[in-house]
Amino acid sequence: MRVVIDRVSKTYVDRRGQAVDALGEVSLAVESEEFVALLGPSGCGAVLYSHKFALDRARAVAFMKGYVKSSRHYFDAVLRKRSGPEFDEVVAITAKHTGARPDLIRRGFPYQDRDGRLMPGDIERQTAWWYAQGLIKAPIAERDVVDESFLREALKGLQ
Repeated sequence: MRVVIDRVSKTYVDRRGQAVDALGEVSLAVESEEFVALLGPSGCGAVLYSHKFALDRARAVAFMKGYVKSSRHYFDAVLRKRSGPEFDEVVAITAKHTGARPDLIRRGFPYQDRDGRLMPGDIERQTAWWYAQGLIKAPIAERDVVDESFLREALKGLQ
């Protein structure tokens, strides 16, 4: 299966009412067994992968362990403290890989669960919007697209 994204842009309004470009004219194709992460200039991100990635359970769980570790570092350094050397490190990493100015990055980072869990109902809200826009043929239930067993298994190995 191949996933194709063609000229996708996203702008949102931050807490101060200012427009922030999350993605600008992104186009890419994700081939079978590939894994791609996008990080926009605002620090917003998205992860895309082939369904075949999940078939190699050990590999997928190992990825989830790394994802949880990075989620915990992000949460502790950015969302909990909001200042200090760890916060500065995350700002510097984000600036390096996105080209965004550090002062813009410091305005606000998006929320992410410390253990990398999805926000309940978020997938259904997003797919309902996609359906309303005519981008998908039918609404999609979260239980049909989210398999948290990989996360649960990864968390057991990190306790």
